[in-house]
Amino acid sequence: MNKDKFDKYPKTDVFQIVDSVTLPHDYSFGAKLQGFMAVNYEGNMHRLGIKEYEKIHGPGCCVEGCNATIDEHVVALVVEVDHPGEPHNAPGLQKYLQSCMELAEKDGATGFSYIRKGDNEKVQRNM
Repeated sequence: MNKDKFDKYPKTDVFQIVDSVTLPHDYSFGAKLQGFMAVNYEGNMHRLGIKEYEKIHGPGCCVEGCNATIDEHVVALVVEVDHPGEPHNAPGLQKYLQSCMELAEKDGATGFSYIRKGDNEKVQRNM
C-alpha cells in the first residue's frame, strides 16, 4: 500500500494511520506457483490464478512453515496512538476506527494494528 494513501485517513491529536502490514507476513511466491502461473496465465501473478493453484496444490506461499492461503494473508492498517496506556485501550479508539472503516475496506485492509507514538517496533494485532 502506497504511504501517500494514508494522508486521506482522518487524523486526531491521539490517532493516525501511519502504515500497513501484511499478516502473518507478506505472501511469498515460490517456484512451483510461479511455474503454474507461467503455464496457465502467461506468468501474470494475480489472485484468481493463485486461488486456482491453491485449490489444486494447497497453499502457495513459500515462507517456510506457512500453511496460510492467499486469503489468510491479510492487510492491517497501523494506527499510531499517542496515549500513555495500552494503545488498544485508548479512549476514543473505537470511534476513530469507525471513521476509517470505509476507506480501509476500499484499500483492502481487513483489520487494524496499533503502535504507541514513537514506538515503531511493536505492532499489536487486532483482526
